[in-house]
Amino acid sequence: MIRQKTDVSFSISLLEPALNVLKKYLNDDEKYSPVFPVLWNQKMNDYLKVIQELAGIGKNLTTHLCQA
Repeated sequence: MIRQKTDVSFSISLLEPALNVLKKYLNDDEKYSPVFPVLWNQKMNDYLKVIQELAGIGKNLTTHLCQA
């Protein structure tokens, strides 16, 4: 790849498990599209609710919840 600001080329070494995940989602036809699926907040909140229940967390987890 080439850095946008400096036009200097660079590469990133990845372990085999990470490469396998990338190969599953990578689409060479769409060079500038996201590699991984983009989840809507509502869908992410649905997943967080499942995690909350499985972990026995009493507070409702949402994408907007954070601790400083």
